[in-house]
Amino acid sequence: MNIQSNPLQAMQQTFKAEGVRELSVPLHEAAKATQNNNMDEVFFSHGGKDYVAFGAELQFDALHGLEMLSFARNGIDVHHFQDESNSIGEGASAALNSTAGKISSRGITALGAAAGAGLALFAGGMASVPQFVGMGSLLMATGVGAGIGAAIGYGGTAAVGAASGALSFADRGSIDAITKK
Repeated sequence: MNIQSNPLQAMQQTFKAEGVRELSVPLHEAAKATQNNNMDEVFFSHGGKDYVAFGAELQFDALHGLEMLSFARNGIDVHHFQDESNSIGEGASAALNSTAGKISSRGITALGAAAGAGLALFAGGMASVPQFVGMGSLLMATGVGAGIGAAIGYGGTAAVGAASGALSFADRGSIDAITKK
């Protein structure tokens, strides 16, 4: 990649951004104005001017390793980035990894596991009745029921997060407000 020939285009391609625009406000104001807009941004400087690369689901892999050295060597200074855009997968992952998500997934998982274990205990108890001997032993039934309940609870939390990620809409007006036309 030849960054020197067209650094703005190279930044757009590197991050898979929808666009790159020059900022019309100071960089710290731009970063603050675009917080919680459900878009991803990379704020950088080149040639004495400040820019933003923006879009949904930017590829932030370039912010690590050799690519960053290449940027610096070619006069591009990456100052700040915001990873806010959520795909369905990112929404599920964020829901499960957030503090509230951990509490609710563990709570829902525990509730599901307890319900599954209760049903399994009932089935295990019934296993001693001659008509229900084929249901299996108490230990096996309890483990299977708890596992099924836990999986249902964990899956429910991921589904809520995925829906949230899919239903978040980007505020492109926030980019218009901080950039030159």
